[in-house]
Amino acid sequence: LLWTVFYYFLLVGVSSVPLTEEQKEHMPDIGDKRDASKLKCSACRASAFEIHATMTQLKQQRKNPKEYEIIEHMDRVCEDTLGDYGIQLRNNRPTYKFSKDSQISRAQGSWASRYIKNVCSELYTDHEDAILRNIDKPRASFIRTMCSVESSLCNQEDMDNTELADFDVNDKHPITQHNAQDL
Repeated sequence: LLWTVFYYFLLVGVSSVPLTEEQKEHMPDIGDKRDASKLKCSACRASAFEIHATMTQLKQQRKNPKEYEIIEHMDRVCEDTLGDYGIQLRNNRPTYKFSKDSQISRAQGSWASRYIKNVCSELYTDHEDAILRNIDKPRASFIRTMCSVESSLCNQEDMDNTELADFDVNDKHPITQHNAQDL
């Protein structure tokens, strides 16, 4: 029984909720092009948000961070910080949105955690120079640049979709009241 409880928390996460069969049936299908596009864009937006916050903080601490410091911080974002994210549930149904808002029910663990971490790693490894070149932009502009212009992980429709992120990339202000915990 103890191992069962341990594996439950390992796979699902403490702040997430166990999914019902109906919720599992309505989870986005990463094999469907439309679902995959929305999930990838949401994952990119969350990744870029966290990358911007982490790199901005690092640059405030050290004016000219060394390459190894940048790599360590980026690895931490992709491996640790994004582990707090899950697929947001709205009206008891899974959405396409990755969120870390602990006040909202989320499906965490398993493929969702791997998915967002892989998108973050792809963004970082394939576009490291662009990240460093654009990191001084305001957060919303950085996210739009990284996810739409540099990586093409978001099409224009998904980039403008406020349902795919906790913040609006057309504005510098968050959509939710939980921005303070996001930084």
